[in-house]
Amino acid sequence: AKRQAATFGSGVSTRLYKQPFEFRIVYMDGSNPSRLVRWDQDRWFLDKLLSATPYAVATPEPEVLIIGSGGGLDTMVARHHGAKHVTAVEINPATVDLVRNEYADYIGNLFDDEDITLLAREGRHFLTLDDGRYDVIRLTGVDTSAAAAAAANALDHAYVYTVEAMRDLYSHLAPEGILAVTRACGWESFRLVNVVRAALADFGVTRLDDRLYTVSNGRWCDTLIRTRPFTRAEAEAVHAWAEQARMWVIHDPYRDTGEKLSALIGAQGEDEVAAVLADYRPRVDPVTDDDPFFFEFVHPRQVVKAMLAGDVASIAHSGYVILIVTFLQAVVLAALFILVPLLFRGRTGAR
Repeated sequence: AKRQAATFGSGVSTRLYKQPFEFRIVYMDGSNPSRLVRWDQDRWFLDKLLSATPYAVATPEPEVLIIGSGGGLDTMVARHHGAKHVTAVEINPATVDLVRNEYADYIGNLFDDEDITLLAREGRHFLTLDDGRYDVIRLTGVDTSAAAAAAANALDHAYVYTVEAMRDLYSHLAPEGILAVTRACGWESFRLVNVVRAALADFGVTRLDDRLYTVSNGRWCDTLIRTRPFTRAEAEAVHAWAEQARMWVIHDPYRDTGEKLSALIGAQGEDEVAAVLADYRPRVDPVTDDDPFFFEFVHPRQVVKAMLAGDVASIAHSGYVILIVTFLQAVVLAALFILVPLLFRGRTGAR
């Protein structure tokens, strides 16, 4: 068990330090952590977590869908905020087994609640079979960082963050529904906005600035995507919640935050988007099911250019580096073990 100031991951604000609380960490693929939070302690943090943001304006007693439920913290937050029913979808059967059995008592037998349905499913596959409509759909840092940890982002596909995935998620929202997606602040959130822009265009949505609200805890950004524009009263409610949780407001439909991400959200049309991103180096174009590499933020041309210039630091986390180096190794080894023996064999035959 671990007790520390509650600033972990996509949790409470880095400006908010209260008493430590106890939790255990489960690592997925040796890298991506999920927290199992001890139930019998002061749960003050359930009102301060970034994942609580949508409940400031969600329909009372919402039907909630959680993609990537992990150790159950998002489920705990949903029930704390009055969710009528929670459908928790987790891709890893081992994690499902942990929360149902070995650590069930530790997390207060959370998933024995008859109003919580826990399923061992892949998120996109679940959506294709499910015809439900939800008041809140929650994705909190859904991925594993195994490929990223090995500097192989180009191999790290993420089908839950493609344009098609956002269409599926959006189409499962109830009329007053909110899709809440947490990604790291910076280029990940920029790319998410562009993915959402492309997805919502198929629903006839031509502007994002009045349908999105983004809050940050200093490391992660939680973007709320609503089926309709936020009213001023709703925006004020989210802003008030962010203030009490000591979060940063990154985009508010009725306030100028001065944030670049907010400018991107407010951009209308390809020209305005291009203007906002004119001096932005990371690649943040929308990804699709045919090119699902959400976490690859460098273009192959940039990788080659940087390698030739010796600027390895700027591309250190790009998976294309691994691919290019592997290709060059293959060429050298092929020449060494195939062409060279053939050359010597030819000379020997000539004698």
